[in-house]
Amino acid sequence: MLKIFLVEDELIIRENIKRSIDWESYGFELLGDASDGELALPMIIKLAPDIVITDIKMPFMDGLELSRAVKKEMPKVKIIILSGYGEFSYAKEALNIGVTDYLLKPVDAVTLMETLEKVGEIIYRERAEEESINQYKLEMEENIVDLKRRFFMELCTKALDEEYIALRSSQLNMDIKADFYNIILVKLLCAEQEFKAYSENLFDAEKELFVRFGNHPTYQYFEHLIIGSALLIKGNNINELETLQEEAIERILNCVKNNEGVNYFIAVGEPAASTRELVKSFNTANRALAYRYMLKPDQVVKANHLASYQYIFRPNDIILSEIDVKRLDERIVGNFIASGDKGEVSVFIDEYFKGIGETALNSYMFRQYLVIDFYFTVLRFAKKFGYSQENIEDISQDQGKMNAVIGSVPGTIDYLKNLLVQAVELRDSVSTKKYRKLIEVAKAYILENYAKEDISLKEAACIVNVSPSHFSTIFSQEEGLTFSEYLTRIRMTKAKELLKCTDMRASEIGYKVGYKDPHYFSFMFKKTQNRTPKDYRAGISAGEI
Repeated sequence: MLKIFLVEDELIIRENIKRSIDWESYGFELLGDASDGELALPMIIKLAPDIVITDIKMPFMDGLELSRAVKKEMPKVKIIILSGYGEFSYAKEALNIGVTDYLLKPVDAVTLMETLEKVGEIIYRERAEEESINQYKLEMEENIVDLKRRFFMELCTKALDEEYIALRSSQLNMDIKADFYNIILVKLLCAEQEFKAYSENLFDAEKELFVRFGNHPTYQYFEHLIIGSALLIKGNNINELETLQEEAIERILNCVKNNEGVNYFIAVGEPAASTRELVKSFNTANRALAYRYMLKPDQVVKANHLASYQYIFRPNDIILSEIDVKRLDERIVGNFIASGDKGEVSVFIDEYFKGIGETALNSYMFRQYLVIDFYFTVLRFAKKFGYSQENIEDISQDQGKMNAVIGSVPGTIDYLKNLLVQAVELRDSVSTKKYRKLIEVAKAYILENYAKEDISLKEAACIVNVSPSHFSTIFSQEEGLTFSEYLTRIRMTKAKELLKCTDMRASEIGYKVGYKDPHYFSFMFKKTQNRTPKDYRAGISAGEI
């Protein structure tokens, strides 16, 4: 609903304008009135109307002075000047000030209302254009974030040509020139267990992490779909690099401290002396990150200290016959199955076996134990996901296959990696079904609440208990529409039903489907249906307009 403020020094005219128009039925709200510009100005600034109707000739501060002052403070406000015939010479000056329209007295209610509706259309068109521009900027920002993420993964997985790196970083407005580099990977998770329902605190922590590093001149920040977040640290020498590295870790820890119930795992790679060596930095940081499944949360693990974390799954006495297999905590494998990614399987298994130690792995009997233990751990989780024993490759009943697998260390490793891949795929297939159910819950929520003007993606995400960014991604993937596009489609479908099946006014229908401003409803209807509500009700097709 557009808000109006009236300024007129003649009491009779002012009262007549106020009482002769049914403001609300036309989608307007009369916020207040004043008898001259001097009284009106502070009230206008405080009440922030969309449209000011003002007489041109008034004591103390006339309409032109008021218009000039209002435009200075509130450039978007539209002003309609009321003027007598003798004052029409002021029209040119009024237009220079930025007055939207100029009406000659006496003004009847019909003429004023027609002018207000015309000005209202201008306001809604400008708002829609501004919204479109903002949406375009947002989409461009999201696109840039995605392009930067892709470039980061190229840097971390391929030996790129220096010329290509320079060109791509320039295109993305990224300054990555330095003498030394390192990579820090950050995984934030809900307290107690990573696969717990998404919390508002975790969303806030991730958002704060982006704010702290997103536009920082020293660090390059990247969102990573699997890992969480990644930082590219740059330094002119190795000492400066290490100092910046510690400062970054401190910033991350402060971010987590500000959000209760959020745990962290920070993995630091090995320094690189060129962009071509970033592959090494990323791989070593990724190895360090794999220990999040093996260690307690709230850890900072550095790649050059990984040796101190090895042999953590067996007793200090490495005599094979005395190895306490109870120390091989199945929760480590369970943690990975619950929240790991297929792309992490290889690194996880490699680091897990480093923890067991070469002496143990060289034992045929111990490898047999590992294979059986892994199989039953995977089977237990598969049953939790709703699958049976037939869904998991069982080699225990085929001695030939068992011998082939455990006959060598590489054979055992390959089998266990394949076993974990199977487990993650089964889990993800359940997640896909879960996402479908989640989307159906969200769609039901939209259907029940589309009439609320303030219904939002964040609100819907909270209903299904996932992060807004994650919800936005899966909603678009499942429906082929953004949340906003889907909401608009529902609203327009309901509006068309009401236009055809009731005699309600368009403004009432707009209110019924979630648009409190009738002009904005008309604008959105025409934008999406290629015709006005009136034409749709009359049966005029889009091609006839």
